[in-house]
Amino acid sequence: MGLLISVLMLLSLALIFNKQIMEAYINHVSNPKSAINTSAAEMSKNAKKKGNYNPDSAVPVSPANLVKAAIANESRPVIGLVAMPEIGINLPVFLDDGDYTMMYGAGQLQPNQKMGEGNYVMVSHNMWTNADYYSKTLLFSPLKQARAGQDVYLTNKQKVYHYVVTNVERIVPTEWDHAAGKVPGKAVVTMLTCDTNDHYRIMVRGELKSVKAFNDTTAKPFNSKFNQYWK
Repeated sequence: MGLLISVLMLLSLALIFNKQIMEAYINHVSNPKSAINTSAAEMSKNAKKKGNYNPDSAVPVSPANLVKAAIANESRPVIGLVAMPEIGINLPVFLDDGDYTMMYGAGQLQPNQKMGEGNYVMVSHNMWTNADYYSKTLLFSPLKQARAGQDVYLTNKQKVYHYVVTNVERIVPTEWDHAAGKVPGKAVVTMLTCDTNDHYRIMVRGELKSVKAFNDTTAKPFNSKFNQYWK
């Protein structure tokens, strides 16, 4: 036990003082291959698990929290993939939005959400606001560049759901119901992250345009490198 604590202390110091080591570590623990290789059957099974839907428990990316995540060694069930090719987002979608989920991808905001139905809401970190690990490309940071007309793709490896962005809004936390609530008569996707000013949130919403079977052709939006870690 003493050896483990010593190793973790050394890792923490390395992460604090060397961002290249931090990058490599995030790349290692986020394990993009696990998301890429997750089958449709596994995603379906993961979607039925009980998750931690408590965004207040979510922790920011920092050297200390990366070490804590290593100690916790919690599994992050992959339930899908999300891509916005025009701004460089390609991330795994995880079961919930608490604890360390948003450090490694997009978290499903509420239980029992279904792609292509109702309001499918995801959240992740904006690293423009993070002094420990500033990045314009990590996680949902690129949503600062989202514009109406851009494409959003979701997949559970059974279907590919194509949405087109209709509006980008700057909202305050008290408008959470507006972001997460139902949109009558429409199937939409909603992506949320902090604004550069943490008093606000960025909300990107798109309407469903098509649903196609998952195959080599429709999977192309998800073939780029994951933006889970500093490039």
